[in-house]
Amino acid sequence: MRLFLVQAAVLGAVALVVIALVFRNQRARDLLRTLRNVAWVYIALVFALGLYRLWQQGL
Repeated sequence: MRLFLVQAAVLGAVALVVIALVFRNQRARDLLRTLRNVAWVYIALVFALGLYRLWQQGL
């Protein structure tokens, strides 16, 4: 079931990129920009949690 969800997410991302770049759909581009910003926030949170964990362990 997990593999199916991963494949569906990849297929959706590819379709979104095709719609945004090939068909030049502005809504699709805005959605890609939003997803990029969400990904950066996720990366920052993971990094911050890692730093907190290091500080908590006293390293």
